[in-house]
Order: sequence, then C-alpha cells, then structure tokens
Amino acid sequence: MLKSENLIPRPLEEKDWSGRGEHAEFGPNEWSKILDILPVEGLLGNSATAIVESVRCRRVLLARKTVRCNRRMKRTDALKEVQHLKKFKYSHIVQVVGTYTFKQDLAILLYPAAEYNLETFMESIITESPCQEGSPDQEKVKPKLRALTTFFGCLAHTIHFLHYNATKHMDIKPKNLLIKDMRYGSSSPYGRYKIYIADFGITRSYKRAADAETDSPTPFTRMYAAPEVVDQRKRGLSADIFSLGCVFAEMLAVLSGSDRESKREDLLAVASSNQDSPRSY
Repeated sequence: MLKSENLIPRPLEEKDWSGRGEHAEFGPNEWSKILDILPVEGLLGNSATAIVESVRCRRVLLARKTVRCNRRMKRTDALKEVQHLKKFKYSHIVQVVGTYTFKQDLAILLYPAAEYNLETFMESIITESPCQEGSPDQEKVKPKLRALTTFFGCLAHTIHFLHYNATKHMDIKPKNLLIKDMRYGSSSPYGRYKIYIADFGITRSYKRAADAETDSPTPFTRMYAAPEVVDQRKRGLSADIFSLGCVFAEMLAVLSGSDRESKREDLLAVASSNQDSPRSY
C-alpha cells in the first residue's frame, strides 16, 4: 500500500532509522528488536484507535503513534495521515521520520516529541502565574507568555498554507497543537518554544479549494466545531477558521489572565447561539 501511494522514497532519500529502510516490516517474534531500536521514554497520550509514546532513536526523541488496525480502523485509513504529512513540508507541521508494521498495527514515527500540547501549555501558565506583581515566579512564566503571543501568527500562517494547498485539517483544537521546548536543541529563530500542528488523521485534501465544500458526516470536537459542522451541513475551509478562532479566544483569555474554564462556557454559549446564524469569511 505504501508503494502504491508513493510513500516510500528512493533509497538515497530514505531516513533509514531501522536499518531496513524508512518503512520496516517486523515479524510477530521481533518485538524485542523494536525495543532495541526504539526504547520507550514515556506515554504521551492515547485514544480508542491509537497510542502515542515518546521513543528514542539514535539519541533523537521521537513521538511514536501506534494505530490499532482492525475493522474499525483499517490500514488504508491510517495511511491517510502519513500521506498528508509526507505531502506537507512546513516548519510548523510535524514531520514523518518513518513507519513500520508489527502484527496488525501500523506505527508512525514523528518529529518532534513535544513537551506540551497547547492545552497543557496554557494550563501550566495559569498554574505557574504569580499571585503578586514582582513575585520571583514571574520570570518563570514570562517566556511562556511571550511564546503564546507569537503562536497567533505561526498558526494563522500554517492554516493559510494548508488551505492554499486545498487541504482542511478538520480537527483544530489545543490538544492537536504541540509545543516543543527548544532550549534543549539547537538554536531556533522561534525563541524558547515552537508550536506545531499535529494529528492529521481526519484531514482531507482536494484538487482545488472549491471541492472542499462537502456535506458528508465527519467526526468533530464540539467545543471547537463550527455550527455547520455540528449540524452536518455543507462546510468547507472556513470551518477550520472557526476552530482556530476558538483556540485564539482561549489563548487571549490566558494572556488577559481570565479563567480558562469560564471561558470554555462562554465559547460554548456563543457557538450554540450562532448555529442558526449565517456567517461569511
């Protein structure tokens, strides 16, 4: 399947992380071999169909997304995420390092393995924020607050890049926005923290932007879903903009010192009241 979709590069272009090429196929008795190549550092998250762990490969920390392929999640569906990530080479989009199969599972190795997602990053700001002006803890929070102000432009440009390439992400939310602490790597023009868009599992690409206007049922996260998505009406690229606007509202709430949980309730109320209102972008 990988070969048929041109997802395996030519030998000179391969990231041969496994010694078997960019894509490796491990036999049912080779789990110990996988552990030798990719020792597990920790759990990053999980869902009904996948588990995400941090693994170390030749001194580089990667995220490994292992998709449980079965009748609910077919390998052809899991490969769609690889297709999208291979297609887009952009500074603020996670990159595929390699893939492998083990029994019925498909594992995707991604760079970077981030310390935060945007949700945990904002929660850390709220938790660490000093109660009094001039507190010693204030210096600890300042780099995160400065980074949060830069994320607006980074995210807007990255969504513009996807839409320019007739692609809608369809699941923009803080948990799918990863933040890497660049202090431990090489010097970065992005400052202490860099944000990445991740989780392209339900992303869709089209030949042209006009084709992105669809009305077929799709999964969504209620908190960040545009009204037309919730109602399963015709929707297009603008639905990503609505989701991004919800994320921006949360970021602004944190920057202004507002309580994030009360802001969640406000956003849900606004989204609910706007469901029957026409919108244009």
